[in-house]
Amino acid sequence: MLFNSAVFLVFAVLFFLAWPAARRRPNVRYLFLLASAAVFYGWWDWRFLFLLFVPGILDFLIVRAMAGAPAPARKRLFAASLVLNLGSLAVFKYTGWLVELLDGALATMGVTAHLGRSVPPFLLMLPIGVSFYTFQALSYTIDVYNEKLEPTPSLLHYLAFKSLFPLLLAGPIMRADQMLPQLAASRTPTADDRWEGLKLIVFGFFQKLVIADGLATYVNTAFGSASPSQASLYWWIIVVAYAFQIYCDFGGYSSIACGLGRWMGYDFTLNFRHPYLSTSLSEFWTRWHISLSGWIWKYVFTPLTYRFLRMVDRLKLPSVEQEMRLAYPAAAIVAMFLCGLWHGAGLAFVAWGVLHGILLSVERLTGMPKRLKRLPWGRHIALAVTALQVAITWVFFRAADIHQAWAILKRLFSFSGGLADAVRVGLGGYGALNIAILLGLAVGREAWQYLGLADRMPWSAQARRNWEFAGVVVLIPLFIYLRGPGSKFIYFQF
Repeated sequence: MLFNSAVFLVFAVLFFLAWPAARRRPNVRYLFLLASAAVFYGWWDWRFLFLLFVPGILDFLIVRAMAGAPAPARKRLFAASLVLNLGSLAVFKYTGWLVELLDGALATMGVTAHLGRSVPPFLLMLPIGVSFYTFQALSYTIDVYNEKLEPTPSLLHYLAFKSLFPLLLAGPIMRADQMLPQLAASRTPTADDRWEGLKLIVFGFFQKLVIADGLATYVNTAFGSASPSQASLYWWIIVVAYAFQIYCDFGGYSSIACGLGRWMGYDFTLNFRHPYLSTSLSEFWTRWHISLSGWIWKYVFTPLTYRFLRMVDRLKLPSVEQEMRLAYPAAAIVAMFLCGLWHGAGLAFVAWGVLHGILLSVERLTGMPKRLKRLPWGRHIALAVTALQVAITWVFFRAADIHQAWAILKRLFSFSGGLADAVRVGLGGYGALNIAILLGLAVGREAWQYLGLADRMPWSAQARRNWEFAGVVVLIPLFIYLRGPGSKFIYFQF
């Protein structure tokens, strides 16, 4: 069920009418949340409800047994939980890709296999949200195994955590230690919760329906062409457009989800904090998809760093700093490789992740952002360098495959064709004006934040509230009447 659909509007109205009564008693609250998740998720395809609930029941039983087991048994049960969660993710997410790779490898040896024909079509479908609710479940397993979290005694409590409908399809990824305590309490939303939730929802719909969907028309046309245009400027415009399309699309979804959470009385992690204002890639990853980067930092990067440090320690280097100069790049590249693979099955996603890992490593080893900031206008230069790196890596993220990504990069750096060529080959007519307005809105908001203009305004608390109210009143008709062509959220494919 899409947030940007009429059926969700009906669903949300019915949910929030019943929620004040349902939330009062724990088991009733959990059952109501489970029923809501089943309707919300099953509206897409009821056949995949088993993937949401059956592994959840098995995982709950495994983790309960793990909590009181001796060390050898704990390790075996922990491994079983990892296999259950990661196995279900791998089967549905990577089967098609692996079959293609095997077919390609066999073809190079002169063998025509067509292995995909022997795979049940059901396994080649990607269940929406599977990456998100799998990572939520893994946070519970890992924290209980590391004795940082007590297992919940209630199966309903655990399943409600795993399948909370605002988070189900595209996050934010709420860890078990963040969400289980909130679900255990009967929370009554305050007036501030309702107002903050409304602002988040309205702004999220504006980001998605107006900016992201408006830019999607031009981005999809460019990346859907048989061969990239020769106009370099055109592709720079498209890459910038995609950078803000994915930001406003995913940021819009997260904002709506967080707003719905506030209306329910819960605090979800805000997934974006003006990421394009970052002056380094490491800062970018503290601002972009914060719930995923936090998950990877806690459960992947930090354990990998300690493991690599133990390996490097055998070299007997003079200082810990020198050991870190070896351990950090290795951990960063592996963690970002897995991050790329989490996003999708394909060499382009892997290249995107590995490139980020390499650039993070270079940044750490050279200290380049700090050096840039010592220059005149250094902060602005560091911001521009970071934005350029992010934009270039987005090409791999959006391209249909690795070959298209390389072709587009060649066009970007060919520096052939000017503005007239860019307009002629892809923007044409009112397209150039439309994309300029949409990018102007997106960039303007970031510039407002970057320059700190809001903090310089001599506003009282009441005046700020009045401006916020006026903004909500203006944005609602804008996203109703000026919305772009309707489309599903980008991150549903992950």
